[in-house]
Amino acid sequence: VGHAETQELQLLRHAAAAAKAGVERTHILNGRVEGVILKEIFSTIGQGTMVHTDPFENIRPMRLEDVAEVLHLMEPKLQKRILLKRDKDFFQEKYLDFVVFEADGTVRGCGALHPYGSESAEIAGIAVDPTFAHLGIGNKIIRFLQEKAKQGGLKQVFLLTTQTGDYFESLGFHAATVDDLPEVKRANYNPARNSRVYHLDL
Repeated sequence: VGHAETQELQLLRHAAAAAKAGVERTHILNGRVEGVILKEIFSTIGQGTMVHTDPFENIRPMRLEDVAEVLHLMEPKLQKRILLKRDKDFFQEKYLDFVVFEADGTVRGCGALHPYGSESAEIAGIAVDPTFAHLGIGNKIIRFLQEKAKQGGLKQVFLLTTQTGDYFESLGFHAATVDDLPEVKRANYNPARNSRVYHLDL
């Protein structure tokens, strides 16, 4: 308090003001880095800080033409048995449950909200391009799905995971049991996977 703002904070304030004025996104770059503009423009990761007007602006409903990219994203987690196997036939039926995170025209993350009755839904199929994992895309997708469930009048979301329980606990989920699952989901639970159950009241 009382100290002059750092240059970085001043730039962020200017970027925020631009966003409020209608600018969809602002890039803050270090001009001392050689070729920084080209690296920012032609790299999907970029070299600076991008300020968006909407944290969910890159998230959209999945389309059938996204299936190949989504399957490619999921493949590493399928090989490690973190995710259940899904194929094109599955997506023909369930793609409307999915959303994708798109960056520069390429799908970099995905996730699904599968409803169970009028009060609960399962968050599933979360996968993110490892190159973009540091950008918090998985968190954004999960938050987006939570908000979608809440706006849909649901009371609770749940998920099953074999290896990432600590991660979901850090997002506010609480450990539950198989008995807490909706009846249909409980009937299809596979004990061999030893999946842990987590839930979150909305």
